[in-house]
Amino acid sequence: MTDLFIGIVDEKGDSFTPFSFPQTVEIGASTYIQDRLKEIIPNSCHFEDSLIYDFIPGLKMYIIPFRLPFQRTFFLVSGFFLEEGTKHEVLNFSGKTVQDTSLFPLVLQAKEYSEAAKQKKLRQLENACKLIGQLWAAEHERMQYQKKMREMKETVHFLSDPQADVDSFLTHVQKRTDALDFIGFAVKSEANVFTVKYFHSGTDRSMIGQKFMLGEGFLGQAMAAEKFQIWTDIQEDPRTHFFKRFGLLPSSLFCAPVRLHGENKGLLFGGSFHRAHWEEFLVEEFKFLSSLFQSIYLISSLKNQINSQRIQWFTMNEILRHLANTTDGEKLLSIFLDMSMYLMESPAACVVFRKNRLSEQISFLSRGMDETLRSVYQKDLESRFFTKPFHAAPFTKPEVYRFNDQWFLEYPIICQEHFYGILSVAVDQPHPPQKSKECLITLANVCGISLAMAENGSEMNREHEFYHFLIDLEQYFRPDILHHKRKAKEIARKFCRSLDLNDLFQDMIHYAIDLINLDSAIIQKYFPIPKI
Repeated sequence: MTDLFIGIVDEKGDSFTPFSFPQTVEIGASTYIQDRLKEIIPNSCHFEDSLIYDFIPGLKMYIIPFRLPFQRTFFLVSGFFLEEGTKHEVLNFSGKTVQDTSLFPLVLQAKEYSEAAKQKKLRQLENACKLIGQLWAAEHERMQYQKKMREMKETVHFLSDPQADVDSFLTHVQKRTDALDFIGFAVKSEANVFTVKYFHSGTDRSMIGQKFMLGEGFLGQAMAAEKFQIWTDIQEDPRTHFFKRFGLLPSSLFCAPVRLHGENKGLLFGGSFHRAHWEEFLVEEFKFLSSLFQSIYLISSLKNQINSQRIQWFTMNEILRHLANTTDGEKLLSIFLDMSMYLMESPAACVVFRKNRLSEQISFLSRGMDETLRSVYQKDLESRFFTKPFHAAPFTKPEVYRFNDQWFLEYPIICQEHFYGILSVAVDQPHPPQKSKECLITLANVCGISLAMAENGSEMNREHEFYHFLIDLEQYFRPDILHHKRKAKEIARKFCRSLDLNDLFQDMIHYAIDLINLDSAIIQKYFPIPKI
């Protein structure tokens, strides 16, 4: 279109595209032109306007600067041409001053342009630069889109990885997202206080464990606002002090609160040390990543919940197995204390109880308590719950009690409306989660069952021994009545079957038949079970 050679060079004058030299241009001349541009461009082109440059005196070329989407300046270079009526003059001067004879054909082939023709060619080339910029921008955007789509597909596919968790997801995002130099996640650790639990900035994890209050700094403000927020050009903002304490100097930052089931779970945040501003597509990408993170956090939470429930079921199974194989209540309570500390991740636990609901003796077992705390806390429990008789639970739900700068979650041990004692587990906050309370209720109920079984088992052992003692005596002194008792038991068995009575009731009737010839006053005085 222009009858000129054309090419693109970068800010150093290096060729960015091949040059479209005519075939008549010698190799030596093309090499000289490209080497000469490496001197001209860095030394003479420090402005944004188009210019006409004398490659050699009188032999002119166009140099037109333009910028591409990735923020680099390039130059469209095109030539050569002569001012109208100057060819003979330029040839003479070049013959005297230019040593490289391969340039002479360039002068001979160059056309002479009038002022109007020069301006027309310039407009053509400037329009070409605009078109190149638009095409290049479209291609750059297409490549960026394809890259982002690959990254997004990899990230979405990451969700299906059975080993995926919060930490590995953040590591993946930080490595894959060029715009993010760091990313982290803070969780709610206590009322209005959040703690950075995960942080990735290359190999730096120095911010893990750092705390901030609701409304404090960038992170606290985003948590209070409960919405996605972006901050840019924040190098001098005093709120960056939270990061600067650890040698981190963010230029831009995004924050995304994470909510599950209507409750604030934490804050996802990330930023750049170099980008003061983010393009719109990056902001949308961060929003997308925040949504994906919420999904991975939910999946991770469900996995932890399932594992926790599996551990609880395993623990309860072990408890029930011991419950079925022993009647030693104190031994079972020792097991329950270990289990309660494990299930509730507690540093200490104790139980104060009566082995027998009618006994005045109070026992105390503990785990994880030093001698001083064990002694004073035992006295405190006894004074609160055993100074007067209780026939039912002193309270109906787990209650948090503060003692010696430590929080304890307490719940009564009861069975069949009989109060046996108190199970207490140390907790790290005045408002423990509901699942901890539910776990304590379950453990306390099993404790109550174990104590009741131990108590009943010891009573039944005594009854069993006393029963056989009486039968042996009767068989010794009255062997003549055994025949009548056998007939009575057969009649009772048929009677019980006709009424569909349970086995326990039938056994009690058989006990009664064996005792039928004894004086009722003796039975009532010495035999513990009133029904028999």
